[in-house]
Order: sequence, then C-alpha cells, then structure tokens
Amino acid sequence: MYQILVVDDDESIVAVVTAALEREGYAVTAAQNGEEACLKVQRNRPHLVIMDVMMPQCNGILATMRIRQNNNVPILMLSAKAEGSDRVIGLEAGADDYLVKPFYQQELLARVKALLRRYDDLGSIRETKSDDEIRVGNITLNTATKQLVVRGESVRLTATE
Repeated sequence: MYQILVVDDDESIVAVVTAALEREGYAVTAAQNGEEACLKVQRNRPHLVIMDVMMPQCNGILATMRIRQNNNVPILMLSAKAEGSDRVIGLEAGADDYLVKPFYQQELLARVKALLRRYDDLGSIRETKSDDEIRVGNITLNTATKQLVVRGESVRLTATE
C-alpha cells in the first residue's frame, strides 16, 4: 500500500484530498506546514508528497527544496497560483508535477497514479541496496553470486556481463 503525505494549511483541502485518496486505497498522513512536512518525509518515508505552495512558517517551495536535498520522493504541488512563472518556480524547486486549485478530483487521482507508476516502474520508490544485492523495481542483481533475476526468472549472464 502506498503512503501519501498531504501538506496544506487548509484543513478542508486536506480533508477532501485525504478522502479521495483513501477511497482509492492509499494510506494518507497530513502535515499543516513545510516544517512538519520535512520532518514527516524524513521519519515516515512516504511514496508521494502532495504539497501546497502557500503555507505559514515554511512554504511549499522551500519545503520542496529541503526535501530534494536528500530524498527523491515524487512531489505534486498544489497551488492557487496559476501563472506560468509560478508553475516554473515550483517545478524548478524540485516538484515533479503542478496542479492548480481548484482542481478536479479525478485529475488529482490520475496525476497521483501516474507519478507513482513512473517512479515505481523506474525503481525510485522501491530501490533497495545491500552489500550483495541491488534491487530496482522487479530486477535483482546479486553481486556475490553473480545472479540476475528479472520478474522472478533467472537471466543467464556471460562471463563479461
């Protein structure tokens, strides 16, 4: 089950987004400002962050920049700011997508699914590394035994590979 962090100081937005995501089977936690979001990303390691731009204490742009320093979690920005320059600032700060308020719930859910699908398929969410094993998505390479497994099936490697 995917864990999604919703960050917004407007409780009604958090309630609407949370309800929509939970209906789709996602686990949701919330934060009310950027400071709290940064702490929850560090502590809970969510699979996706939905971040409002305008919040007290630490706004969404600053929080996104701080999260990006050491985390590759997908970030979807939500904002009432619809200007092209605002979108560019959000994306350049490290957001993966930008959705303007008010938004259609179906569009929000479609963007969430697309971000999770892309990051999960490319291994950014599920990537794990140990001393002997490298796993990216459904590909596993055991460096000690020199075995490669793709989608549960062993792949024969040449001596050079």
